[in-house]
This record gives sequence, C-alpha cells and structure tokens, in this order.
Amino acid sequence: MITFFRRIRKQYADNNKPLKYIRYAIGEIVLVVIGILIALQINNWNEERKEKVLEYTYMRSLLNDLSADIANIDKAVPGNQELLTGLDSLLTHLADGPDSEKKGRRVLLYSVKYTYWYLRLEFSDVTISQLKNSGSYQLIKDPEVSKAIIRYSEGIGDCLDQLEEISNYYHAVENTQKGLLNLSLAKKAYELLDADYMNMFLPMAEYESLIQEGSYFLDDDRSQFGRYYNDLLFYRGTLNNLNDFLARQKAMALALIESLEEKYKIHIP
Repeated sequence: MITFFRRIRKQYADNNKPLKYIRYAIGEIVLVVIGILIALQINNWNEERKEKVLEYTYMRSLLNDLSADIANIDKAVPGNQELLTGLDSLLTHLADGPDSEKKGRRVLLYSVKYTYWYLRLEFSDVTISQLKNSGSYQLIKDPEVSKAIIRYSEGIGDCLDQLEEISNYYHAVENTQKGLLNLSLAKKAYELLDADYMNMFLPMAEYESLIQEGSYFLDDDRSQFGRYYNDLLFYRGTLNNLNDFLARQKAMALALIESLEEKYKIHIP
C-alpha cells in the first residue's frame, strides 16, 4: 500500500523539477508517519486482543474457583450446624448441673462427640491471588465485575479471620475439658474420631458403647463447670458466626457467577 502511494507521489513531484526534492522529502516523511501510525494501530489491536483473551482466561478460572468454594461451603455449613445443635444440648446438660452419674455421663459423651473438631474449609483463591500479585485487575474492563471480585476477596479474608477466632476458643474449650472431664473413659471414642474426624457425625448410639463407666469428672468444683460452660458458649457463638459468614460468602459467589456468565458468556456445567 505504501509503495503504491509512493509511486503516485513521485509522478506528481516529477512534473515540477525545481520542487522535486522538497516534495519528495515531504512525501517520504508523510509516508513514514503513516506507516508508523498503521504499525502502532496494528500493535494496539494485537495487545487489546491478547488482553481480552487473558481477561477471559482469568474469568473462566475464577468461575471454577467460585464453584469449588460453593461446594466446600455446602459441606461445611450443614456439618457445623449439626455441631451447633449438639453444643446446645451440651450447654443444657451443663446448665442443669451434673448432679447425677447419668448426667455426668451425658456431659462427657456430648463433649467428646461435639467438641472434637469443627468443619474448616479452604477457599479456592488461586485466580484472585494471581490477579492481585500480577496487577491484572486492570484487565477487567467491567467496573461492576471488578468491584464484585474485590468484595468477594474481602469476604474470604473475613471468613479466615473468623476461623482464626474459632481456633482460639476451641483450644480454650480443650484446655478446660482436660481439667474437668475424665477423658480416659472416652479412649475408644477418641480412637474412632482419630481414624476419621468425620466420624463425629455418626449417630450418638455409636458412641454410647465407647464410653466406659467410671467417675466422669476430675473436679467437682462448681467454678470449673462455670468456666467450661462459658468457654463452650463463646466457642458456639464463633462457630455460629462462621456459618453466617459462609452463607454470605456463598451468596456473593452465586451473584458473581451469574454476572460472569452473563457478561463473558461463560458457563461452567
């Protein structure tokens, strides 16, 4: 194309010999500028195309991460809710006072089953971490999508903070138990749980035969019962808060998936 224009320009320049050199020089400059502009435009098109491909790749990866998060949340929330129900029963037994051997046995039984562990989860934040670390948030052209991703990332941080808080209260309950309950009577029950912590969701009847008869408390001091009750209460509260955080996180994930599918025409089966 440039060669064609150069030929025409040279013909016009040849018709006026005194101005030939000036016209030729100006024409060369104009053609060079046009060539540079065309090359820059082509380069810009190529860069924009590459950015769109990379943006789409990130969004598709993010959809997979969000789907994995929802699956993990759907496992954790019902499991922790079952633990919360068990903790409510344990708190009731403690509030009534362990004034009989039968009640003492129930306190030990419920303590072993419902305070062994809780359902943690790891978020699939690989794509969000890549966007942060590579400075690629600028690739996301839609401002609403960008804001939604940032909010989701902040929500993950809130959930992780809540998990850290639960861990603190969990260990407080664990320490109080050791000074109050005769955990040696639950040796077989702990062996079952150590084999697979998900065994904490087995029916209570499975645990009845695993608790030996004996003196269920190491200390009859009422202050120990009160301390145990308070520690359990705080632990239960943080576990309940975690479920609330996870429910909100799932709602954000679902909304973000809907937005990505609509704006990027991506669908993850």
